[in-house]
Amino acid sequence: MRDFELFQDALQLEESYVSNLTRSMSLVLDEFYSDLRAVGVSSLVGAGVDEFFTNVAEAVKEYDEVYRESSDRSTSGCFRKERLRRRRNRKRRCRNSGRIWEKDPK
Repeated sequence: MRDFELFQDALQLEESYVSNLTRSMSLVLDEFYSDLRAVGVSSLVGAGVDEFFTNVAEAVKEYDEVYRESSDRSTSGCFRKERLRRRRNRKRRCRNSGRIWEKDPK
């Protein structure tokens, strides 16, 4: 999106659910594209390949330093919630059978 304000002005004329959704999505996309790095690479002569790999290495470093920790935290939280849900369901099944086990019987 090159002209965000023009796009928003065009959406102001609409009052539908889709226009509201599009307006919100355009804000997210504008933010996404504002920080996106671009590198020109020639497939014909290979110009720009070194710069491309330099940028990829920088992006990997940025991911490890900035995003990985929060991603790992949210992922581990999901696994923990799923494990607790399964444990509760297992206890319910055991109680219904008249026996209470903390772990699955062998």
